[in-house]
Amino acid sequence: MAQYACGSAEWFERLREIVADLIREAPSNELATPWVMSERYTDAPDRIANAGRDLTLTIRFQASGGGVEATYDPEADCQIKWDYQASTPITTLVTADQEDGFAALEGLLQELIVSGKARLEVRTPPPPYVGALLHDRIASRTRAG
Repeated sequence: MAQYACGSAEWFERLREIVADLIREAPSNELATPWVMSERYTDAPDRIANAGRDLTLTIRFQASGGGVEATYDPEADCQIKWDYQASTPITTLVTADQEDGFAALEGLLQELIVSGKARLEVRTPPPPYVGALLHDRIASRTRAG
């Protein structure tokens, strides 16, 4: 399976496909209430930055559709702001590929939060189906760079 640099045009295309697949596959009751996640990667490489020096994206899940936008939504249910380079160990980690993978992901995220390189705000957790699959599907298509 091909991998792409986080934030590249090819990566955004794969992300849109992943989100569409998850919306199509999710049990209908899980998307009855819309859920939105927004990310801001600070100090992104110039070739992929879309908001000054940052890379921004918003993912929307809802029964009537949803999708991916290259913007940041400060009202999102889940907001992540992190340093682009520092986030690479997380954005490329497929938790299903290793024992205690999700615990490893949580540990890496906690390290970034403590070091001031990440901030996470979760107002509403993701629907269970989406939450279980979203990260790994994206990470499996992401490479450092």
